[in-house]
Amino acid sequence: MHDPDVEFKVVVTGPFGVGKTTFIQHISGVPVVGTEEATTGDEAELKPTTTVGLEHGHFDVHGDELSTRLLLYGTPGQDRFRFMWDVVAEGADACVVLVDVANPSTWPDAAQILSFFHDKPIAALAVGANRGVEIPVAVDMLREFLHSDVAVVPCDVIDERSARHLLVSLLTLLARQERRTVA
Repeated sequence: MHDPDVEFKVVVTGPFGVGKTTFIQHISGVPVVGTEEATTGDEAELKPTTTVGLEHGHFDVHGDELSTRLLLYGTPGQDRFRFMWDVVAEGADACVVLVDVANPSTWPDAAQILSFFHDKPIAALAVGANRGVEIPVAVDMLREFLHSDVAVVPCDVIDERSARHLLVSLLTLLARQERRTVA
């Protein structure tokens, strides 16, 4: 495999337990480097491990004339690790805020995270509505809840094709923004 022609840094963020690690692990073209540790407290009942620093993988898109690499950086979802959001956001070109549409109790946290990253100098921002492919009515409810002009893309983080669609949608948003910047 040859080096890509273009690379973009993409932050994958969202509330605790929405599928960030799973998304990166399923879509990355290389083994993911991560900082998973045992979950403690009440959250340990929900899942055994959690990200305490960041995760890194990448996704390659090959076209006829151009190859693009999306460098994926996952953030922790727990509020106590929020300080990592600024670290991971540094130099980011794009951001996906993952939200589990089947768990509306996480939506307020997702709205706060979306606001945080919306205020950063990031060219493209999208919401990945995890499990939205199977629950389309919840995607509409999420859009209404977020009250945002940010694109909401239904996806399923454990389905590689669906995860790829989310990243290609983000790349399309990034390309549109790049064209506006050049024009």
